[in-house]
Parts: sequence; structure tokens; C-alpha cells
Amino acid sequence: MSVISSIISGLQSSIESTSPTYTKLSNQLDLEKNKFKNARKGYAIQLDTGNYDNSPIEMLFSSTTFKLVVYKGYKDIVGDSNQTNALIEAQQTAIDSYKGFLTDAIYAGIIDISNFTIDSTEILETENIVVVTSTIDIRYREVAINYLLKEDGFNLLQENGDRIITSEVS
Repeated sequence: MSVISSIISGLQSSIESTSPTYTKLSNQLDLEKNKFKNARKGYAIQLDTGNYDNSPIEMLFSSTTFKLVVYKGYKDIVGDSNQTNALIEAQQTAIDSYKGFLTDAIYAGIIDISNFTIDSTEILETENIVVVTSTIDIRYREVAINYLLKEDGFNLLQENGDRIITSEVS
């Protein structure tokens, strides 16, 4: 399993444990394709921007921004109190999921988790849904770059921290 898959799985586990009434949207990337009538609480996890850089120790480091999109339905009544309450619950769900992820985030390769931000909130009045989009920046070690070492008369291939003897040096 890749580091990104592990992070997404961890975010999913976090929201499912902190907010078990929220369901994963069937369309994670294009939210408008979802049918909101049956599911009044839900979430999506998306990849946003990322960058990669080599370090002096021959490792590839990555920084990726992950989006957590939380939605909550509300009953349409006169005034906006139901919208406000749904918005508060959706924001709190995003915050609780982030806290849960931090508590459980012992994933191989993760170096730093930072910059949790609630980026946007919107009200989809035709669907009676509020949507909260938050982002989390995660820096991780993606993979060791394969390279050849010479040590004690043997050629060694360094791969993901494991040394593999490839041949004896004459």
C-alpha cells in the first residue's frame, strides 16, 4: 500500500470513528454527481496540490495537501437557524476528524502533519445541504531511491532501507 493510500485510509478511519453517522460519498471527485436525498451526512477525501523533492540522503520527500469535504443536510424552515446548526456540525466534524487523525496518525513515512484549514463553506439551497471543505498538509517520505553502495567488498543495493547484496567485488 502506498503512503498516499495509507493516509487516505487513515483519514477515512478517523471520520468513521469520530462521526459514525457520516457516510463516504460514492463520487469523491465530482460532488455534484452525488444523490443527497438518501444520505444527509457524508464526506469525501480528495488529493489537492503536491510537490516532491530529493534530499541529500537519497530519499524522495513529498508534500501533499489533502481535502476533507464534509456535508450535512438541514430541514428548510423560515430563517437560517437550521443552516447555521448544520454548518456548525459539519465544521466540528471536520475538526474532530483532523484531531482523530492526529491521534492515530502513526503511518510509516509520515514526517509532518500541519496547516489544517477550513477553506470554504457553502450552502446548496436546492439540496438543503451545507458543505465544508478543509485542507491538511502532510509531508512524508515516499520511497528510497535505489542506489548502489560498495561496502566491505560487496556491491549493495539500498532499497527502502534494506540492503541487498547484488555481487561480490573483486
